[in-house]
Amino acid sequence: MNLDTSLELMKKYTNCPDCGSSAVGNGEGTLIIEDNVFERSCKCGWKVLEDHRIKCVAYMTSKRKGKTSGIYEVKIHGKGHKYLPLNELKELSGATRVNQTKKIESWLNTKEGRKWALEVKEASIY
Repeated sequence: MNLDTSLELMKKYTNCPDCGSSAVGNGEGTLIIEDNVFERSCKCGWKVLEDHRIKCVAYMTSKRKGKTSGIYEVKIHGKGHKYLPLNELKELSGATRVNQTKKIESWLNTKEGRKWALEVKEASIY
C-alpha cells in the first residue's frame, strides 16, 4: 500500500467511531499496514479492514482445436472488474494450472503483477 493511501486511511480511522478513542498501542488498539491491507482496531472491539489486493473472482477455460485458452476475472480495488488473458497470466505468474489462485493472486499483487494487470488489454470471453 502506498504512503498516500496509508496516510489517508490513518486519518480516516484516527478515532474509533464506537467509543471515540484515538489510542493505538499499549493494549488500546492496533494499526497494521501490510502490502495492500489496512487494519485498525480498538480496545472496545471495533475493527476495520480495508483490503486493496487484486482478487480472483472467476475463471473460464475453453478448448479449441486442441488448444486451451481462457480468461481470468479479477477485482481491482478502485478499478472494478477486469478480464485478464489466462495463458499469459499463467506464464507470468509461474502457475501451471488455472486453479492455482493463491499463486496467481500473489503474483498479481506484486508491483510487476499489478502494473501488468492494469495495463494489459482486456481479454474477450468469446
